[in-house]
Amino acid sequence: MRDKTEASTGSSSFADMRAYVRARWVPYCGIIALFSLMLIVAYSQGWLAATFERTWGWSAEKYVLINAIILLSVGPATVNFAGWLCDRLHKKGRVDAPYLILFTGVAILVPSAFIATLMPTPELAMAVLAITTFGIAMASAVGVTALLHITPTRISAQVTALYYMVAGLAGLFLGPLTVSLLSDNVFGNENLRYVIGAVDFWCSGVNVRLVCNALLRRRARKDEPAINTPPNEIKPHLNLAPSYDQKIVCTKSPRPNTPKSERGASGP
Repeated sequence: MRDKTEASTGSSSFADMRAYVRARWVPYCGIIALFSLMLIVAYSQGWLAATFERTWGWSAEKYVLINAIILLSVGPATVNFAGWLCDRLHKKGRVDAPYLILFTGVAILVPSAFIATLMPTPELAMAVLAITTFGIAMASAVGVTALLHITPTRISAQVTALYYMVAGLAGLFLGPLTVSLLSDNVFGNENLRYVIGAVDFWCSGVNVRLVCNALLRRRARKDEPAINTPPNEIKPHLNLAPSYDQKIVCTKSPRPNTPKSERGASGP
């Protein structure tokens, strides 16, 4: 009996999550599309060691050493800076702070990742890639924050899992896999840097198109919650089941005090 109760509760919770996200797919689509774009660019950089070797003559060991220094120097500092900036803007009343930082990070990483593949020297390419790392770290630091900003606590774990699953699959299948297919069948193995730039440019165009369409649809539909609306101010389209730690109190409405003279034959 207990197993059936737990199973039915889990399926109901998943149904609530699916209905909630479907009713508010516009902001969720925008956030997931931007985070997917960040992962596509990041995962496609797995081919940069071969790119530096074929284009500029750097060995894989040299590239890995310099790239590791850049990652350790820029990555953690940028993540902490993005978190600090998000808190500071939120205290000043900017409830859309996570989205501003997410958009800024994507706006930095997309053009810099494309420009890095066109640099004439490896030193300039690594310098531009450091800017790309800054944008990737900034976007990844506030992605989940932006997601949970519009998600009720009741379904936050399931929405976060969906967010990572969709973005991770998009990054894996549209990033390194697309680079390898285009390199073998279209551009050639010696033009690997152009393949990486083309994949980043094409995927950025597709994701920006998705975000723009989502924003246009949100403006057309007044019942959609604004992207900067706190979760406690969002009017739900469905009644989510109460969480286990919530107490449901049922009270009887008081009977109106009717004078006995007006009751007549209606009974006591």
